[in-house]
Amino acid sequence: MSKMNIAIIGRGTVGACMLVALAEHVNDYPKDSILTLIDEPQNEWRGRAYQDDTQAVLANGPLTGMSLKHHDAEHGYRWAKATGIIESEELPGPIYLSRPKYGEYIDFAAREAIDVLRMHGWQVKFINEFVSGIEIFDDMPKVYIGDESIDASHVILCAGGRTESDIFGLKHSSWFIENPYPLKDQLAGVPTSSTVGVIGTGMTATDIFLALKAQDHTG
Repeated sequence: MSKMNIAIIGRGTVGACMLVALAEHVNDYPKDSILTLIDEPQNEWRGRAYQDDTQAVLANGPLTGMSLKHHDAEHGYRWAKATGIIESEELPGPIYLSRPKYGEYIDFAAREAIDVLRMHGWQVKFINEFVSGIEIFDDMPKVYIGDESIDASHVILCAGGRTESDIFGLKHSSWFIENPYPLKDQLAGVPTSSTVGVIGTGMTATDIFLALKAQDHTG
């Protein structure tokens, strides 16, 4: 099998999951493969949801249900125990980490995966810039970063979800917060007695409720 030359675009949570999957199947690929990880380093591996933020917001599910290793549900639990987050010798039922703590786990798992790939002979390289375009020449992708380009045998898009959500055109209003993350910074200026309206009823809305409660909001 000829060597792989893989470019992963995006070094957030999706990119971390892809890294761990590659490491779990490293023996299925040639040892001289090349992996290029492309993205600006802000919130690396954590993305927007699991960045360093208030401890008041919790991860989406129990730790054993959010392992980055598909066939190893207790991977995250063992990390939490090794780092002292959990002190019990046995799994004490469902454990819900805060988002930032879960982000630490994602960061650990991604770096562990990079170490595994390198130990198996892979070249793992970082490009700390945004991709400006991708083109296909003779069935082979070319990835553009500014005025430069790199060739790859495979390109994996791990860009995650969109960050802008101003669907009502409110971004120029002084009282509107378009992106509430990081919550500890974005909500810090909200007066504790003010009336707050939240547009949307998903996970982000729950995060806002918990973060406001943590800062003793009474409005």
